[in-house]
Amino acid sequence: MDSKEIESKVKEIGKKVAEVSKSAFDKASDKVQDFTDKSILKIDIKKLQSKQSDLYKNLGEKVSKLLCDGSLKQLDIENPEEKENVLYIQNEIVELEKQIQQKQSEL
Repeated sequence: MDSKEIESKVKEIGKKVAEVSKSAFDKASDKVQDFTDKSILKIDIKKLQSKQSDLYKNLGEKVSKLLCDGSLKQLDIENPEEKENVLYIQNEIVELEKQIQQKQSEL
């Protein structure tokens, strides 16, 4: 094998290495991009779920206050068990509020 053949073989091997490296880099780049996109979506989902949870909390507080001050006189819930559960929770809230006020007065 003369030097021209060796040079040709080295160039050929170099091209193949470059092609394989580029292919591997492209695949890795695609995977990183996919991971980043999915991570951003997961963060967005968590933010929306948190906002939703805050809205449920705010809604519950408003309904609870309406029940306490008598503005909401009737709970129109067809299922008696559900109505009982809501009233039980409301009574617990009222009791906890009394305990909080008592503890605050002790300060």
